[in-house]
Amino acid sequence: MSKQEVINSFKYIMKSENEEKAWAFFDLDFTHFSEDEQVLMGMDLFEQNGHKVHESLVSWFQQKKNPLTTDLLYKTAFREDLDIFDYKPLARKCVWALADIGTDKAKDYLIKMSKSGDKVIESFAQKRLDNWENELPRKLRLKL
Repeated sequence: MSKQEVINSFKYIMKSENEEKAWAFFDLDFTHFSEDEQVLMGMDLFEQNGHKVHESLVSWFQQKKNPLTTDLLYKTAFREDLDIFDYKPLARKCVWALADIGTDKAKDYLIKMSKSGDKVIESFAQKRLDNWENELPRKLRLKL
């Protein structure tokens, strides 16, 4: 698939605002895209609310470990527009993704989260901070 065909498919996914079509994002062939371009497209889809692929996108962001997602992950962990059963698992995934990104900014966000006043998020963040050194091999972006 050419880069333009992928862009056209992505535009179709975004325009549809359809949950079933949103899943097609994960099947797109990003061979001709930089990692930053891929992540920015994923972030655009994430900002859309007409679907239920947010948790899968956060897992995808965690795999990418791209610092571009840091602010979005932090903000998403505190989303109040999701019901409690969706919100806490998503917040946990955001915390894990920030920990795996491993940059100073990601760690600063985890520190803020560990003092946020939300006991559940605090415990998620504190656990990642407590294991920070043990998890260094996972933090591929960390400059040692």
